[in-house]
Amino acid sequence: MQDNPKALKALTDEAEKLKSRGTWDLTSVREWYEVAKEAKQKGNKVHVGRIFPIVVEKNAELPEGHPDRKFKGRIVFGGDQVTDEHNATAIFQELATSPASLEASKILDAYSLLPGNKGEQNDGTQAFTQAELGNVHSNVLTWARLPKELQPKTFEKYRDPVVIVRKALYGHPEAQGHWEQHLEKILLKTLGYEKFENWPSLYWHAKTKILLLVFVDDFKIAGPAAAIRPAWEALSKHVEMSGSKPIEKFLGCFHRWGTDTIDGKTVRTVQY
Repeated sequence: MQDNPKALKALTDEAEKLKSRGTWDLTSVREWYEVAKEAKQKGNKVHVGRIFPIVVEKNAELPEGHPDRKFKGRIVFGGDQVTDEHNATAIFQELATSPASLEASKILDAYSLLPGNKGEQNDGTQAFTQAELGNVHSNVLTWARLPKELQPKTFEKYRDPVVIVRKALYGHPEAQGHWEQHLEKILLKTLGYEKFENWPSLYWHAKTKILLLVFVDDFKIAGPAAAIRPAWEALSKHVEMSGSKPIEKFLGCFHRWGTDTIDGKTVRTVQY
């Protein structure tokens, strides 16, 4: 990573975005032993873990030069090594997650092929960190040890500095659950979508006839062509997104759109 300028830049860009979003609070820095001691004295529960950087080459199976093959930097919370104020393994609340299925994705493709309809895809920008890292049952604060490359010079005077994690950072055991709760509240209560029974993360907007599918931070919609852009614009007011585009690759499936003739009529088709 250190020897590859593109990989290093991908990591630097990710770190700057997370810092600007307030993912962790540098002003909250304290020695961990002080945080743990205070929690035990007051009978509070606190968690501590570590934050570390990784870089992956996304879509590495594609040929060199392909626009979808690129380095992706991630700043991750180590959810496998979280302890509490007694240095015991942390216990987390159970937050159910329910990403959409491949069958639901293909149902949406079929709906997009109806006369006058179309489909598009989009993805949330650093989606998890758009949600607060909270605890619905208690006021457990999550603290983290930052890697040296993310620590300001003022941290040099600390032996074991930790900071409060404010956003649902990737890797935290509850991150996806908080993101799904945050997003569903927007879709159902703010934008007027409805849920389908037994079809998780698939939503219907009765007024606009838009069908929306969510797989973690990937979005896919279908409906009347004139309603597509307004649907994205409404959602983008509450969720930061990278930008919509025609459905090409979704859930690992390449979509090949075309036409065929059935009973003398030209119809649109999709193959995978």
